[in-house]
Amino acid sequence: MLKGGNQYPVSVVTPFYNVDLNVFRKCYESLKAQTIGFENLEWIIVVHNSKPEYLRGVCEMLSDLPNVQVLELNNDRHTPSSPRNYGLNFVHGIYVGFLDADDTYSPECCEKVADYMKS
Repeated sequence: MLKGGNQYPVSVVTPFYNVDLNVFRKCYESLKAQTIGFENLEWIIVVHNSKPEYLRGVCEMLSDLPNVQVLELNNDRHTPSSPRNYGLNFVHGIYVGFLDADDTYSPECCEKVADYMKS
C-alpha cells in the first residue's frame, strides 16, 4: 500500500506461465511507463506451474520493488483464470486490471481507465 495506508489506485494481476524473460521485460517496461506513475500501481505476478528458473528470473528482475508481489501457484489447472483468481486474493487497489506476461499496456492505459471509472 501507499504511505499513509491509502490504497493503490490500480492493481494489475499478471498470470505468468513459462514466458521468455525478455518478453516479460517488455510487459514490465510498459507498466513502468504508465502516466499514472509506476509507484501508484500495485503489480501482482502469479508464476503458475512454471519451471523454477522462471520464478527465479522474475524474482531477480523485480525483487527491489515495494509495489510488486511475486507469488507462486502450482496446481492441476492449466488456464490463466486460475492464477488470475488467486492473484485477486492479494489485491489492495481500488481498480483491478489484468495483463498477461507476454502483453503490454499503452502508456495511458491505467490512468485513463481509473479516470473513466471515477467518473
